[in-house]
Amino acid sequence: SVSPGLNADNVFQATVALPWDRVSTVNARADFVDRVLERIDGLPGVTATAMINSLPFSGSNQYSPIWAEGQPEPEEGRAHVVAFRGISPSYFETMEIALLQGRHFTSGDVENPTTAIVNRLLVEMYWPDDEPIGKWIRLPGSTVQLTVVGVVDNVKHYGLDKPPQPELYQPYSRDFLTSKTFLLRTTNEAATYGPLVKRAILEVDPDQPIRNMGTMNEMIGQSVANPKFNVAMLGLASCVAVVLAVVGLFGVISYVVTERTHEIGIRVALGATPSGVIRSVLGRGAVLGGIGVGAGLTVSIFSARVLESFLFDMSAHDPFTYGAVSAGFIAITLLASYLPARRASKVDPIIALRQD
Repeated sequence: SVSPGLNADNVFQATVALPWDRVSTVNARADFVDRVLERIDGLPGVTATAMINSLPFSGSNQYSPIWAEGQPEPEEGRAHVVAFRGISPSYFETMEIALLQGRHFTSGDVENPTTAIVNRLLVEMYWPDDEPIGKWIRLPGSTVQLTVVGVVDNVKHYGLDKPPQPELYQPYSRDFLTSKTFLLRTTNEAATYGPLVKRAILEVDPDQPIRNMGTMNEMIGQSVANPKFNVAMLGLASCVAVVLAVVGLFGVISYVVTERTHEIGIRVALGATPSGVIRSVLGRGAVLGGIGVGAGLTVSIFSARVLESFLFDMSAHDPFTYGAVSAGFIAITLLASYLPARRASKVDPIIALRQD
């Protein structure tokens, strides 16, 4: 239920790793990107296209230390490190990432890459009480200065269960990475665009390998596959444990009460009412169930930390779960006590006395 900060519906992605021997300069890589974007933009049903060097949820990242305006120049090795993303001007519109302030990149920014767009977290870190538009960011020890022209919302780039990090977006014409991911938003089923996108890329470079293709929803699904599997296995083991506990509890309590059938018959013969006998048996069952539940709660509370790694956005000490499970086991104990006690209370007192 966590929002990734973008809209992954109807988005298809294809990632390539440009070979250094054929595309060895920034200009050559930018030219490759332009030509591929032009082709996939003409595909039927495509409403928007974009490129990014480090796709969210892919595990790919590029980092660099920065020096932000208004902050003292950091000492060597002590500068804050932020994630750098090389993007095409239409990236935020294609991924439907909210623009909070300023503007998107334009073709002029691509031709003269001295601008940057930052996320909300970076603004909160460096300019919490100031206007970020127009501020500059530098790489320590470098004369390169980027002017902030826009602020976008945070994206869960590293995973739905991971906090967002400060990010700086720059035009792809400044991007030195060879990894490029092409994105397209469609009005049709995104999963069907694989062959079309592959053909568009190979038309630009017939020898270009495609490292990965698929929908953005698949990317997000893969990022939570391990937690889902862990929870499924834990849930299965828990169900088995509950069934074993219920069967064992019901069987033991029923046996203990059944063993008292002769005693119950004698009590009835001496004047005890069936309802009074049943209440007595239920009272003892409730005491036994309470002792068991109390012991179980004590152990579970102290062992709850083991479960913390399987949980997201909730505590292992969940009152509702503890209450529901405890009430369930008490109810099972009372039922296991009631059924044999009811049968025993109907035993003919004469037969019970003769057996004694």
